[in-house]
Amino acid sequence: MTCVQQRTTWMLIVATLAAGAIAFAQGGVWTVVKYPADEGFQVRLVAPDAPGGGGKADESDSTSGPVANGRMEVKKEGSDTKISLNVVGLPVGAWLVYAADGTGAARVLDRFSGSSRSEKYTLENYDTFMVFLSRDSNLKVLPPTSKMTVYSVVPKGLKPVPRPK
Repeated sequence: MTCVQQRTTWMLIVATLAAGAIAFAQGGVWTVVKYPADEGFQVRLVAPDAPGGGGKADESDSTSGPVANGRMEVKKEGSDTKISLNVVGLPVGAWLVYAADGTGAARVLDRFSGSSRSEKYTLENYDTFMVFLSRDSNLKVLPPTSKMTVYSVVPKGLKPVPRPK
């Protein structure tokens, strides 16, 4: 192997490792979807450390198990998006429900204390998002999965929107 070939090989290896590190630093999961109007969706909420590794797409009807999990129903009606959330199995404590939009910006939807939550939300002019729960009250952007307790997976029939670069 010539010196030029060796240098090219090393450059490819370094570029591949750097790309992987950047993807890891961006938080791991990106399950932001655009919900179409007038159609209801059942969405699972999974823990990043759930048996089987959590998930990005909804391939199961199960919400049972020893770890935090849940479901939400999402329906866009006109300019409003209605969410009915049900989460169980959380460690007792203070929690925040967040929505992350298509830019990765996170906003607080709710704060509560306990080990479960059943609540309804109406979001105006907000149809592209994912939902996650965290104990961290200072999140402004989608965090790494280490700061999420549960997050919404991509519902059947939809695909995630492209992640911003």
